[in-house]
Amino acid sequence: MKQLIIISMLLLYVGCATYTAHHDLITFDVDASLTNPSDYTIAVLPTKPIGNPEITSISELELTQKFESGLRKIGFKVIDAYFVNEKMVELGINSEEELSLVNMKKLQKELNCSAFCMTTITYDYDPEGHGHKGLFSHAVPHTHSKTSKAVYYGLSETFKIIEPSLFTTLVSIRIKGTLMAATRSMSEDMIFLLDEHFNKPDSTQSK
Repeated sequence: MKQLIIISMLLLYVGCATYTAHHDLITFDVDASLTNPSDYTIAVLPTKPIGNPEITSISELELTQKFESGLRKIGFKVIDAYFVNEKMVELGINSEEELSLVNMKKLQKELNCSAFCMTTITYDYDPEGHGHKGLFSHAVPHTHSKTSKAVYYGLSETFKIIEPSLFTTLVSIRIKGTLMAATRSMSEDMIFLLDEHFNKPDSTQSK
């Protein structure tokens, strides 16, 4: 039943005249219990890079801040990402590792938040720097490599909002880069979709 709902939502958003998908939308799932963003205080955890050993979650601070500001724009109450990171350091929680349920509840108590935003970006490596599988403007290369040509390209991003008390996934989005020259980044597409879901004029959702 849940798969049917997800497929229906995908068709609704991709087929909607007011939304042009700039990337491949793999998953878009919002739990039925999440109707009013302003009821939730979100702690945005550092974005976790996958497949690029040359950078850390701290290096992805700009992407973390994009999600933070986007959630705030939608209507969620959002705890400053710098403050969240400081608390993680104080509690000895490594942002490069998967956050355990024990540490999640410990962090929730310290931050007094109702849910966590957990994001990842997956990279692929191009040793020759020719561009990867037709990815164009949305694929931002990281040129920290030892060779001048080698680059890492962001291939996909995931976005989840998790309520730790019952370990419920309130929002799950996954977007993969496409062959088209997108004018929005993958993270911007995710925020755009959520904003449309909660704040479109004809929405029946509570504001």
